[in-house]
Amino acid sequence: TCTEILECETQDGFAACSTGGGKCLEKIFAYACECPAGYENKPTPGGLDSCQAKMCPTAPVKDFALSEKQDQKLSFPDSTTYICDTGYTSDGTAEGPTSFFVECGDDAT
Repeated sequence: TCTEILECETQDGFAACSTGGGKCLEKIFAYACECPAGYENKPTPGGLDSCQAKMCPTAPVKDFALSEKQDQKLSFPDSTTYICDTGYTSDGTAEGPTSFFVECGDDAT
């Protein structure tokens, strides 16, 4: 009797695909990752499949607000909070919120 080699086990496919809840799918001589929204297939350093978080553009510089992560790339599902400068709110009213956040969505925007 011949038995298929389970590459998800022997090539660490379960670990490589599990980021974000991805699944390892058995193939002949290999495995493939099925990645959830917000994650994409990327090769490992050894050339095998894996799920990795999508990268979003750099967190923007916003007028009259600061964020610790502005000018840095975010990856899904990261977000960053901006704090408005003194005398500013996010809706322009005196009682309005003084902070807002920008998130990296599952579509990498």
